[in-house]
Amino acid sequence: MEIELKVLNWAQADLEELAELTWEARMASPLWVEGQSVKFFKDYIKGRRDRWPESQVVIAQRDGKMVGWLALITEDPLTFELWRWHPFIKPDEDQELIADQLLQACKEISQGKGAQRLEVCCHTQNQHLTPEVEDYRQIQGSWYEKNGLMLSDETVYMTRTSSEIDLLPEPTYPEPFSICNYHPHLKRTLYEVYLLAFSTGEDRSFLNLTAEGAKAQFDRYLGNDLNPQTSIILLRGGQPIGFSLVQTRKGVGDEHMALIAITPKHQRQGWGRKLLATSMLSAAKEGEKLFSLGVDLVNEPAFQLYNSMGFEVQTKLVTYIWKNES
Repeated sequence: MEIELKVLNWAQADLEELAELTWEARMASPLWVEGQSVKFFKDYIKGRRDRWPESQVVIAQRDGKMVGWLALITEDPLTFELWRWHPFIKPDEDQELIADQLLQACKEISQGKGAQRLEVCCHTQNQHLTPEVEDYRQIQGSWYEKNGLMLSDETVYMTRTSSEIDLLPEPTYPEPFSICNYHPHLKRTLYEVYLLAFSTGEDRSFLNLTAEGAKAQFDRYLGNDLNPQTSIILLRGGQPIGFSLVQTRKGVGDEHMALIAITPKHQRQGWGRKLLATSMLSAAKEGEKLFSLGVDLVNEPAFQLYNSMGFEVQTKLVTYIWKNES
């Protein structure tokens, strides 16, 4: 029988059926975690549904029975995203064929709605950073790349606890350098610093953005989660030349360095280390227990810096993107 695709909204989707297939697919993969149940996946799907109620659910059926599915969310009007654990495919079915059709459908939906890009971020926890999982992810990556979603970046998520942060020495900023906390009136100047710093760097997630996408991403960094008390601006003669923007993520329970940037002229002079340490100490003084950050592995100097400051890898995120060139 041919594969039939259906595009549903949440009112049309059967959460129990989605959870059953997700459980089967995960059990057959090296990402399986002992104790995960159908209820666990149903609760996960329900949580994502409640967070992104406008998601579209794309299901693949053979002979009237569901054999695969994924969900498509709108991150912003220009960017659509596949959930991190997708696509889910029944273990005894033709994995590549079903993945191809599901991914092609999502591309067509994204293109039809005028999205500039479609992305998927594969999430691997530290206990799964094994050769077996790496091989599994390579297979998934081949599905994405076959359908035009090309490798964008490989980012690791790193953390350090406040008990370790308290041991850091307080950084000093000799004249003409100084620091201040973030204030909205600095937004335009900081965006210029952001563009200068990242346009000459190696961060693939930035280099793959359009001008509109870069602006939208920067605006998201300055969203409701931004903590002005732990977000530090580096000044030279009163003019911003760098910053560390930190978010308080209530749902995760950490202070997260969303973005750190230094203008090219002042890079490799130790300012990044000082800014990060100042933000970390500010967070610890506020009683926060965990400080986190993410770094693209192509940026070896930054990874080594964070590693030297006591951060440990917790998860790895590999992102694939398709750009709408039409």
